[in-house]
Amino acid sequence: MAFDFPAKMLQSVAGEYSDPNWQGFNPKGSKEKAWAKTVSFTEPIKVTVFADGLVGFSDGHHRAMAGKILGIAIPVTIQRNSLSSGVWKLVLDLYQHGCTYRDINPEGYNLRTSGQVPSLDAVKAGRKTGLSDWKLTEFYEQFGKPSPARVAGRATPRNGLHALGRASVPAVPVQQPR
Repeated sequence: MAFDFPAKMLQSVAGEYSDPNWQGFNPKGSKEKAWAKTVSFTEPIKVTVFADGLVGFSDGHHRAMAGKILGIAIPVTIQRNSLSSGVWKLVLDLYQHGCTYRDINPEGYNLRTSGQVPSLDAVKAGRKTGLSDWKLTEFYEQFGKPSPARVAGRATPRNGLHALGRASVPAVPVQQPR
Protein backbone atom coordinates (compact mmCIF):
# COMPACT_ATOMS: atom_id res chain seq x y z
CA MET A 1 0.00 0.00 0.00
CA ALA A 2 1.45 3.36 -1.04
CA PHE A 3 1.62 6.36 1.26
CA ASP A 4 3.29 9.77 1.06
CA PHE A 5 6.71 10.15 2.65
CA PRO A 6 8.89 13.31 2.79
CA ALA A 7 11.28 13.03 -0.16
CA LYS A 8 14.06 14.89 1.67
CA MET A 9 14.20 12.06 4.23
CA LEU A 10 14.85 9.32 1.65
CA GLN A 11 18.40 7.99 1.41
CA SER A 12 19.90 6.35 -1.66
CA VAL A 13 21.41 2.99 -0.77
CA ALA A 14 22.64 2.24 -4.29
CA GLY A 15 25.15 5.09 -4.46
CA GLU A 16 23.78 6.41 -7.74
CA TYR A 17 24.17 10.05 -6.68
CA SER A 18 27.96 9.56 -6.74
CA ASP A 19 27.68 8.70 -10.44
CA PRO A 20 29.31 11.34 -12.72
CA ASN A 21 25.93 12.05 -14.36
CA TRP A 22 24.69 13.54 -11.05
CA GLN A 23 27.90 15.46 -10.23
CA GLY A 24 26.93 18.67 -12.04
CA PHE A 25 23.34 18.54 -10.81
CA ASN A 26 22.40 21.62 -8.79
CA PRO A 27 19.18 20.99 -6.83
CA LYS A 28 18.87 24.72 -6.07
CA GLY A 29 19.18 25.84 -9.68
CA SER A 30 16.20 27.15 -11.63
CA LYS A 31 16.88 24.70 -14.45
CA GLU A 32 16.59 21.79 -12.02
CA LYS A 33 13.36 23.16 -10.52
CA ALA A 34 11.83 23.34 -13.98
CA TRP A 35 12.95 19.77 -14.60
CA ALA A 36 11.53 18.56 -11.25
CA LYS A 37 8.07 19.87 -12.17
CA THR A 38 8.00 17.58 -15.21
CA VAL A 39 8.66 14.38 -13.21
CA SER A 40 5.69 12.06 -12.67
CA PHE A 41 5.11 10.68 -9.19
CA THR A 42 2.39 8.21 -10.18
CA GLU A 43 4.59 5.16 -9.54
CA PRO A 44 5.62 4.84 -5.88
CA ILE A 45 9.26 4.34 -4.96
CA LYS A 46 9.94 1.01 -3.26
CA VAL A 47 11.76 1.63 -0.01
CA THR A 48 13.41 -0.47 2.65
CA VAL A 49 13.20 0.49 6.31
CA PHE A 50 16.43 -0.63 7.92
CA ALA A 51 16.81 -1.73 11.55
CA ASP A 52 18.38 1.62 12.46
CA GLY A 53 15.39 3.59 11.09
CA LEU A 54 16.99 4.69 7.82
CA VAL A 55 14.52 4.70 4.92
CA GLY A 56 16.46 3.82 1.79
CA PHE A 57 15.80 3.11 -1.85
CA SER A 58 17.79 1.74 -4.74
CA ASP A 59 15.51 2.59 -7.67
CA GLY A 60 13.66 5.85 -8.30
CA HIS A 61 16.51 8.35 -7.99
CA HIS A 62 14.96 10.82 -10.43
CA ARG A 63 11.61 10.82 -8.58
CA ALA A 64 13.34 11.12 -5.21
CA MET A 65 15.53 14.01 -6.37
CA ALA A 66 12.58 15.79 -7.96
CA GLY A 67 10.61 15.41 -4.73
CA LYS A 68 13.55 16.80 -2.74
CA ILE A 69 13.87 19.79 -5.06
CA LEU A 70 10.14 20.53 -4.84
CA GLY A 71 10.13 19.93 -1.07
CA ILE A 72 7.19 17.53 -1.22
CA ALA A 73 6.19 14.14 0.10
CA ILE A 74 6.16 11.49 -2.59
CA PRO A 75 4.44 8.11 -2.80
CA VAL A 76 6.42 5.15 -1.48
CA THR A 77 5.71 1.52 -0.74
CA ILE A 78 7.61 -0.45 1.85
CA GLN A 79 9.36 -3.37 0.26
CA ARG A 80 10.95 -4.55 3.52
CA ASN A 81 10.62 -3.21 7.05
CA SER A 82 13.13 -4.32 9.69
CA LEU A 83 11.40 -2.40 12.50
CA SER A 84 8.56 -3.69 14.64
CA SER A 85 5.23 -2.04 13.87
CA GLY A 86 5.27 -0.05 17.14
CA VAL A 87 8.77 1.31 16.56
CA TRP A 88 7.99 2.05 12.89
CA LYS A 89 4.92 4.12 13.86
CA LEU A 90 7.06 6.29 16.15
CA VAL A 91 9.85 6.69 13.58
CA LEU A 92 7.39 7.49 10.78
CA ASP A 93 5.70 10.14 12.94
CA LEU A 94 9.08 11.80 13.55
CA TYR A 95 9.92 11.77 9.84
CA GLN A 96 6.53 13.28 9.02
CA HIS A 97 7.21 16.06 11.55
CA GLY A 98 10.42 16.98 9.72
CA CYS A 99 12.95 15.10 11.84
CA THR A 100 15.94 13.70 10.00
CA TYR A 101 17.54 10.29 10.36
CA ARG A 102 20.37 11.99 12.30
CA ASP A 103 17.79 13.53 14.68
CA ILE A 104 16.12 10.18 15.25
CA ASN A 105 19.16 7.93 15.58
CA PRO A 106 22.43 9.87 15.81
CA GLU A 107 24.44 6.81 16.82
CA GLY A 108 23.05 4.54 14.11
CA TYR A 109 22.07 1.77 16.51
CA ASN A 110 19.38 -0.77 15.64
CA LEU A 111 16.05 0.40 17.04
CA ARG A 112 14.61 -2.64 18.78
CA THR A 113 12.24 -0.99 21.26
CA SER A 114 10.13 2.14 21.36
CA GLY A 115 12.30 3.36 24.26
CA GLN A 116 15.18 3.82 21.82
CA VAL A 117 13.15 6.26 19.70
CA PRO A 118 13.21 9.88 20.90
CA SER A 119 10.03 11.84 21.47
CA LEU A 120 9.30 14.79 19.20
CA ASP A 121 9.75 17.06 22.23
CA ALA A 122 13.24 15.64 22.88
CA VAL A 123 14.27 16.30 19.26
CA LYS A 124 12.86 19.85 19.40
CA ALA A 125 14.62 20.50 22.72
CA GLY A 126 17.88 19.35 21.19
CA ARG A 127 17.42 21.79 18.31
CA LYS A 128 16.65 24.71 20.66
CA THR A 129 19.83 24.15 22.65
CA GLY A 130 21.90 23.90 19.48
CA LEU A 131 22.38 20.17 19.96
CA SER A 132 21.40 18.00 17.05
CA ASP A 133 21.69 14.97 19.28
CA TRP A 134 18.62 14.25 21.41
CA LYS A 135 20.63 11.87 23.60
CA LEU A 136 22.82 14.76 24.73
CA THR A 137 19.69 16.71 25.59
CA GLU A 138 18.46 13.79 27.69
CA PHE A 139 21.89 13.63 29.32
CA TYR A 140 21.71 17.32 30.27
CA GLU A 141 18.22 16.87 31.70
CA GLN A 142 19.29 13.88 33.77
CA PHE A 143 22.81 14.79 34.88
CA GLY A 144 23.30 18.50 34.31
CA LYS A 145 26.02 20.00 32.16
CA PRO A 146 29.06 17.86 31.26
CA SER A 147 32.55 18.76 32.36
CA PRO A 148 34.28 21.51 30.31
CA ALA A 149 36.87 18.93 29.16
CA ARG A 150 34.17 16.85 27.50
CA VAL A 151 32.57 19.89 25.90
CA ALA A 152 35.93 21.03 24.55
CA GLY A 153 36.51 17.54 23.16
CA ARG A 154 33.32 17.61 21.07
CA ALA A 155 30.83 16.14 23.49
CA THR A 156 29.04 13.46 21.53
CA PRO A 157 27.49 10.16 22.52
CA ARG A 158 30.43 8.40 20.90
CA ASN A 159 32.91 9.78 23.43
CA GLY A 160 31.19 8.44 26.49
CA LEU A 161 28.32 10.74 27.45
CA HIS A 162 25.66 8.29 26.29
CA ALA A 163 26.92 5.61 28.69
CA LEU A 164 26.07 7.83 31.65
CA GLY A 165 22.48 8.20 30.47
CA ARG A 166 21.86 4.48 30.03
CA ALA A 167 21.33 3.06 33.50
CA SER A 168 19.86 -0.10 32.01
CA VAL A 169 23.10 -0.96 30.17
CA PRO A 170 25.84 -1.35 32.80
CA ALA A 171 29.46 -1.38 31.73
CA VAL A 172 30.87 -4.90 31.98
CA PRO A 173 34.64 -5.25 32.32
CA VAL A 174 36.20 -7.60 29.79
CA GLN A 175 38.48 -10.22 31.29
CA GLN A 176 41.74 -10.73 29.47
CA PRO A 177 42.79 -14.33 28.73
CA ARG A 178 45.81 -15.51 30.74
